[in-house]
Amino acid sequence: FRQKAFGLEKPRPRADLCVDRTVDAFGWLLASEWLREHFSEEANAMVSEMGKHVMNAFVRRLGANPWMAAEDKKVAKQKSTLMAKKFGFPSWVHDPSRVSARYATFTSFPDVAWAENIEKVSVGSTAREWLKWGQKVDPTDWGMLPFRVNAYY
Repeated sequence: FRQKAFGLEKPRPRADLCVDRTVDAFGWLLASEWLREHFSEEANAMVSEMGKHVMNAFVRRLGANPWMAAEDKKVAKQKSTLMAKKFGFPSWVHDPSRVSARYATFTSFPDVAWAENIEKVSVGSTAREWLKWGQKVDPTDWGMLPFRVNAYY
């Protein structure tokens, strides 16, 4: 199916697929350990500062954009001040109880087939998302792992 749907010449190696699924399932556990060893609070502060500079440059350059209407520039500037700036990693990632809480909806993983474990991960992840329903948005929650780089709002 993936070959036809996505134009892949050959299937991805199974090891790559397993690693990706493990990261998807337990990314915050992995990130917590990696960050503890390799990415200090000082480095996080430096990345956050760099991010602020990028955002400030964006706002400064808005005025020079000839293709944007004045009202659009005003709205873009306003939106840029309202966006949550999530650079580096969340502060809670060094708190083992907060990291563990992300996996509270997961059941144990006995020695079963890989597909069964992936199903359990899916059930646990879905349950975690459903628990958010009707709750106030947690501004400290990150939808993306620290080692994945992207921009979105």
